[in-house]
Amino acid sequence: MKAYLLLFSFLVPIAFSSLAQQKAAYTPDFVFKEGIYLSFQDFKNNNPIPLTHIFSNFDIRSVDYVGQVLNAESITYFDNLFEERVVPVNKIWGFCSNNKIHVGINTVERSDRWYERDWFPLVSIGHYSYFTAIILVERFMTPAQGMMMPGVGMSM
Repeated sequence: MKAYLLLFSFLVPIAFSSLAQQKAAYTPDFVFKEGIYLSFQDFKNNNPIPLTHIFSNFDIRSVDYVGQVLNAESITYFDNLFEERVVPVNKIWGFCSNNKIHVGINTVERSDRWYERDWFPLVSIGHYSYFTAIILVERFMTPAQGMMMPGVGMSM
């Protein structure tokens, strides 16, 4: 019994250490592939839709090519089997342009409209990654008894 317990105590840490090695190490020097990421999983695997697979009328050599493509309701692209696919812009996770990652966030609360989606850059990539986004939030409040409201009960 002690032999099994001893063997188990050696095998469990080895199993967990092999699971930990599957994580990708993103450093500031990491090069992301240019393209559009449909999901966070695509971003983690660095597997975007290449810009050359996107069907559009814009010049691919343009500096703002990705911005022009994403300024529509949907994009059309060819997958790895060269089948034509259409995806709504509000379902796209983000994109990489000039080795800068941008994350798509709806800027209006509770909205799924493509024209209310904006792209915010991922500021830091490493052990902790973050980005800043501005989201418009509407809150309607009915004043309760005794609440101080601006312009009510104040004198200047």
